[in-house]
Amino acid sequence: MLLAILAFAPASAAFGQANDAQPPAGLKVTVSSISDKVRQYQQAEARVTVENAALVPLTIHEVVVEPSAELRVCPSFTSPPAKGSDGCEAQEKPEPLTIGPGDAKVLRWVITVPDRSSASKHPISFEIDYGDHPARTAVATTTIDMTAIGDTGVLDILKVSFLILPGFLAVTVFYLLASARTKQALWVKQLAPNNAQTWVVAVLLSFAAVPVYPHLPGGRNVLSGYAAGDLVVLTAWSVGFGIVAYLMYLVVDFLVGRGLAAYVRDRTPGPGDDPVAVLHKLSRKRPLGGGVPAHRQLTFPQVRIGDGETTLQLFKLADAATDPPSCWVCPPIEVDRQRLGNDWSALETAIAADQGKAAADALGGAPPGTVGWAATGSWAGPELVPKTKLDDSRRLPARRIIEEQGP
Repeated sequence: MLLAILAFAPASAAFGQANDAQPPAGLKVTVSSISDKVRQYQQAEARVTVENAALVPLTIHEVVVEPSAELRVCPSFTSPPAKGSDGCEAQEKPEPLTIGPGDAKVLRWVITVPDRSSASKHPISFEIDYGDHPARTAVATTTIDMTAIGDTGVLDILKVSFLILPGFLAVTVFYLLASARTKQALWVKQLAPNNAQTWVVAVLLSFAAVPVYPHLPGGRNVLSGYAAGDLVVLTAWSVGFGIVAYLMYLVVDFLVGRGLAAYVRDRTPGPGDDPVAVLHKLSRKRPLGGGVPAHRQLTFPQVRIGDGETTLQLFKLADAATDPPSCWVCPPIEVDRQRLGNDWSALETAIAADQGKAAADALGGAPPGTVGWAATGSWAGPELVPKTKLDDSRRLPARRIIEEQGP
C-alpha cells in the first residue's frame, strides 16, 4: 500500500468583526492532529480547539471547512452545526454551542485520504461564526503536506523511487529472462543490476512511460498523484513490457542469427567442400570474422602445420571468429589440364587475373576427376585449425592456390 504522510503545519487564527475596527477579545482557535502519518484507505483526525478568551459566554453558530478539492474533511461532532466537504453525512439536529468564559471545546474532524491524491501541500481552512451582537468570525488555517512514498515493503527492498519503478522492472525482467539463455549477447550482459547502463535504460524507459501510462487501462497521470492502485497497475504493465521485449528479442535474434549463419556459410569454407565450392565462396564478399579481399581471390598465404611426424605445407584461406582463434586451412587445388580441355585457357586467364569466380566458372563444367585436392598427408579439403598449431618459425610467401596436376 502507498503511504500518505500528513504533516500538519502550525495553524493560524484570524478574527474579524462586522462594525468594529478593533475587535474585542473573542475565540482563540488552534488546529492540531493526533497522527502525522496515515495509510491510504484509512483516516486521519484533525482537532480544532476553540477557547473563549472573552469575559462573557460566546455561542458558536456554525463551523465551515474549506479543504483542498482532493481531500474530504467531515465533522465528527453533533454540535455546533458544521458544514464539511461534499459527501459528508449530515449532522442530526445540530444545536449552537455555547462556551463559557475561559472554557475550551475540541471539535474533531475526520480527514479521508483519497485513493489517488497529489503529492503536494493541501490547505484546509476552518471558519467559525460566533457571537450575536455583533456577529463575529474566526478563521484558522493549516496545511497538510501529503506525500505518496509507496509501499515500504516493496520500494525499500528494490531501493528505487516510484517514478523509476517502471523502467527498473522492465529492464530487470528482460535481463532475468535473457540471462537464462546459454548464449548471451554482450549488450545483454551490460544490463546486469547495478551497472550504469542498466540505470540509464531504466530512467529513459521510465520517462517514456509517464506520457504513455495515462492512455493504458487503469492508468493516469502519475505526476499529479499516485497510489496503491498505480503501484499494482504499473508493476503489471512493466513486467509485461519486459516479457514482450524479451520475446521480440528472441524473434529478432532468431531471424538475424539465421540470416547471419546463411551469410557466413555462403562465404566461409567448410569441411567436405570441393575445390569449386571453395572458390565460389571465397569469391563472394568478405565474410564476417575475416576473409579474402576481392583482388586476391586465388592468392593465399602458405602455412606449415604438423601432421604426425611430417610438416605439411598448406594454404590459409580465412580466419574464423572462434575462441580460441582458428583459421581455415586446405591443401592446393590440382587441375588435370588434359581433361579440362578447351577450358584450360579460360582458367589460365582467371589465374593470371587472380579472379576466383572466373576460375570457378571455368572449372564448373569439368568432367569428374578433373579438379581435386592435392594429396597432402591426411588432408582431403578445408579444415578448421587452431592458430596455435601453425608453424610460424619461417614465414612463407603467398601464391596461387591452383596448380596443374603433375604426370
